[in-house]
This record gives sequence, C-alpha cells and structure tokens, in this order.
Amino acid sequence: MPRWLYSELLIEAGHRCAIPTCKGWPVQIAHIVKRSVSRDDTFDNLIALCPRCHDLYDRYRAMSTREMRAYKRNLEVLGEQSGNIRRRLSDLPIWQLLELYGHPWPPAKQIRRIGHMQIAPLGVGKTEIITRMMMIYDRHKIGYATGH
Repeated sequence: MPRWLYSELLIEAGHRCAIPTCKGWPVQIAHIVKRSVSRDDTFDNLIALCPRCHDLYDRYRAMSTREMRAYKRNLEVLGEQSGNIRRRLSDLPIWQLLELYGHPWPPAKQIRRIGHMQIAPLGVGKTEIITRMMMIYDRHKIGYATGH
C-alpha cells in the first residue's frame, strides 16, 4: 500500500477505529470487500479498524459489508470539513507547508511533485525537511505514516 494512501486512511479515521462505538487504537487497514474477491486496493474499499474489530469483521463476520460501508460513509460525512482542509494542505508544495507552519527551509523549493510523490534532488537537505515535518506532526499529535 502506498504511504500516502495509508496516511489518508489514518487521517480519515482520526487514527482511531472507524466503528463509532469502539474508536480503539492502534489501527490496521482493512478491506471492506475482501481483496481476494475484489482486488480493490482503492481508498473507497479500505477502512481503519482496531485489531479487535478487524478480526470481528474479517474472521468472524460479526459485521456485514453493508454495515462497514455505512461506517465508511460516516467517516466521509464527519471528516468532510476537516478533510477538505487536509486535502488543501496536502496539495501545497512542501516548502509552502513548511513556511505555513513556521519551519521555512528554502532549499525545499527544489522538490517536485509527481502524482502523490515528492521528488527531492541531492543536497536539498532531506533530513532537515523530515525533522521539520515531524515537528508539524508532533504539534498536531498526528502519527507518522510508515507505510504498509
């Protein structure tokens, strides 16, 4: 799973289980329609669940696909306003995001976006940029996306 997709799914659910009565942590990414059936790894078919709810859904089928889609729709409704803000921020070039949060790093202007990837040339100070981005994440108590 691409790191950006994993991160978007965590953000959508607020880094908590998508089941409203649970909200457990940590979370895993689950397929709403099993991957073995659908081969669908898109955002709309993925949802963040705690290990317990993931097990109840996948292994014991204690919740239906219809119910899981309803939980996904709930996330969309709840996150619509904050999601729009996040998407606007994720559309910013890294250097603008760093400046917006008070961590300017002019060499970051050399970073180019290709799709969801950020490409940085040698000598741009990637370690410094990562350090500054971690400060932004810490400020908002957002977990670091490590990929999956």
